[in-house]
Amino acid sequence: MEKDLKTQNILPLSAIYIGTCFLLALVQWGEEDVFEYSTRLAQQAITATIVMGFSAVLSNLLPNSVKHPLVYFRFQNVLSGHRCKRICKRDPRLPENHLERRWPELYAQNMKESEQNSYWYKEIYLPVRGCL
Repeated sequence: MEKDLKTQNILPLSAIYIGTCFLLALVQWGEEDVFEYSTRLAQQAITATIVMGFSAVLSNLLPNSVKHPLVYFRFQNVLSGHRCKRICKRDPRLPENHLERRWPELYAQNMKESEQNSYWYKEIYLPVRGCL
């Protein structure tokens, strides 16, 4: 089974995080103080490692259906694509008549939020990303 990019990068990213914290401690307190307070620093490093490990486990174990409500603070029609029409109408940088001309299916119909997400992804997001 092939590893995904997230799985392949867990160890290097953890090393980068820990190394960065160590370098910041050296800069903040100086070499002598860092090693003088190594016991306290070790306790903080262990705590940080536990927190990062717990976060990594949650990130890899939880399905998107659980993570999306946590990120967007919504329980139904969670993704922003579900509200794309409403979000676009509120954005003053986007002229509404241009959007209605560009994607008439989205604006001509009273499309449900559950249908807006799939329309947004297929007709707006993918073509802009160049994935089609």
